[in-house]
Amino acid sequence: MNRQLVRRASLSAQTASPAVAPPKISPRFLRVFSHYSESYLTRSFNSVRLLKNSAPKTSDALPLVVYLNHSSWWDPLVCLFLARQFFPARASYGPIEAAALARYQFFRRLGFFGVEMGSSAGARRFLETAGAILRMRETALWITPQGRFADFHARPVNLERGLAHLTRQAERVA
Repeated sequence: MNRQLVRRASLSAQTASPAVAPPKISPRFLRVFSHYSESYLTRSFNSVRLLKNSAPKTSDALPLVVYLNHSSWWDPLVCLFLARQFFPARASYGPIEAAALARYQFFRRLGFFGVEMGSSAGARRFLETAGAILRMRETALWITPQGRFADFHARPVNLERGLAHLTRQAERVA
């Protein structure tokens, strides 16, 4: 998303009619999928490590934005694992490319919502949906602001502008 596109989307998201509703998470499906993905991670990884004292400490009342790089297709499974370990009381949501969500519709039941990349309508919908999530209590929004798969060694790290616009719009987030 270029700067002009996101600025236009941000302005129209602020004046939009009712916000887009976040996807409805299926607790049962989430539990089953979490169990499966945790088992899959256990078979595929030796460990998932955090630096000592780096576990996030936040007020459960404030909505949470977690942003990270997107170096592989494993990232959503790792995020799901981390969400269950550190934020079990929160409903977690995340954007996914709209075409991928159309192909794998079961992700909606896990809290994913589609984003049409490269269009002002897509940027506006992202800001509206993410804004609706961040107005709710005990939620977490997991995003990869690079907006694409990117090698974690690559420097500089180029972020799309949606994260900045989102945090500027939000009343209070951790």
